[in-house]
Amino acid sequence: MKEGDKMRIRVGVAGATGWAGSLLTRTILSSKEFEITGAIARKHAGEDIGLHLGIEQVGVPIAVDINAALERTIGVLVDYTSASSVKGRTLQAIDRGLRVVIGSSGLTADDYAEIDQAVRSSGVGVIAAGNFSITAALAKNFSLFAARYISSWEIIDYASANKIDAPSGTARELAEEIARWPRTISNYLSDRRMVRLKLAEP
Repeated sequence: MKEGDKMRIRVGVAGATGWAGSLLTRTILSSKEFEITGAIARKHAGEDIGLHLGIEQVGVPIAVDINAALERTIGVLVDYTSASSVKGRTLQAIDRGLRVVIGSSGLTADDYAEIDQAVRSSGVGVIAAGNFSITAALAKNFSLFAARYISSWEIIDYASANKIDAPSGTARELAEEIARWPRTISNYLSDRRMVRLKLAEP
């Protein structure tokens, strides 16, 4: 097929009206490679997602859950919601044969293990990255490297106490991973293995 005729990837966005989700939805709507075919949000059900974002009517109504969104064909679900709902929706999507990209932070190691088991059983792909920021990815990588040689750590999450997920899911995921990280021989000389997570307000 010609470039303009090839089939685009059909994407559903959970959290399509939120801060990150709306930006992603706008980007997909202007893309030639992707197509918005599903939009999930807690509010504004039935409203056209294009009109809601102040663009134009795109023929995709906002759905309150994944079941309603799947009345249209979706190939990939991108989830930018919250830790309290993302796991259940991801498992539903996997069960329905959808590929999933998780942009929500705050999932625990047990959550990831459950999702991993579902993925291996179904054969669909899932990318779970609670924080897509390059600086967060580098900070995590460097922290895990350092954790091999240090027996105790303190993570300071600099955010407002009014933040919904304070301490942030990113900080909690990092703390959990550091606590589970393999130690070097020198670390075994001491059993002091402690991770402290503290919130610091601006």
